[in-house]
Amino acid sequence: MPFDVPDPQATIRITIQGLAACCFNPDFEDPDHPERRGRWEIALPRFTDHQLSLEIRGAATLQVAPGVQTIEIGDRYGVKVENPQHEVDPFDRHHPLDSDLYDFRWLTDFTEVGTVQRDPLTIMPTADLTMLYVYDATAYTDMTIFDNNPAEAPGEVLLVPSDDTGVIKEDKLKNFKVLPPADYHAGPILDKAELYGFIAADIRIDVHSPGADQGLVDISFDDTPMATIKQDTKPVEIIIANMEPETAANAGPLPGSVIETPQFRYGRGDFFRYYQLFDVPATGVRFHLWEKRERQLPPDPKNDNRSVRTGSDCNGTRVSAFRNLRALRVRPPSSQASE
Repeated sequence: MPFDVPDPQATIRITIQGLAACCFNPDFEDPDHPERRGRWEIALPRFTDHQLSLEIRGAATLQVAPGVQTIEIGDRYGVKVENPQHEVDPFDRHHPLDSDLYDFRWLTDFTEVGTVQRDPLTIMPTADLTMLYVYDATAYTDMTIFDNNPAEAPGEVLLVPSDDTGVIKEDKLKNFKVLPPADYHAGPILDKAELYGFIAADIRIDVHSPGADQGLVDISFDDTPMATIKQDTKPVEIIIANMEPETAANAGPLPGSVIETPQFRYGRGDFFRYYQLFDVPATGVRFHLWEKRERQLPPDPKNDNRSVRTGSDCNGTRVSAFRNLRALRVRPPSSQASE
């Protein structure tokens, strides 16, 4: 039977913060553990203005060097997981309190044709990538802040074509940058844009135990063992962050990433960066995610100065159109020659 979500008996609970594109590979089979079928494949793009770290709460924080190609996390003995992706119908991203607050679908599907994209995307191989593989696990999100502290909950999110609110340009090295729009142009467009809904900022993954007090999770970087975690009375927390360093975050928003109109404040997230991993057709449209918050009138310094990018800045995404992410990896010349 399926594991609970969240699973109080999980050996570890992973929270992924920042840039990450994930899919579940149902075809993966581990020859050493026949009960282990499927795995989570999470692409962590390595941008020069972001840092990747893995923190074991209460123990240590490991900085992940740019050259690390893979991080693997899974129970040593293998666990059969019947619910690798937590979904509960009905689901409506416009109404959090009418939907399961742990539903995985709160995470934006970057590949969703008809809503997020107009046409199917293709994968663009890149060398600037660390792949995270998580075994024996269930993925979900956590939107319970709507129940526990609605005032701090993510703002409404708009999905708007980039040509209208900051054109995405790429240089010869496929590095994307956004040309900042003028407030007088983008503001009225955002004020009229339709609501996309609420989205989750973080990805949660519980790595399950094969039985009471039997969980033993290994963490490795490129086949080098980094840590082993034994099951405790509650899940050990792991924080994987792929975000701008605090010094960059405190420097203020990038030009054009915050737009103010008389009634609302809008914050543009890093959604556009995923176009370095997934390419739109030549006739396709690229999008920005903008978080929307009502301005305080008269101004309230405590609330009016809040970031409007908590829900859409550096948020993770799912790429459900793909069954695996093998094609993201740039193979070395020696590997290509042997095939």
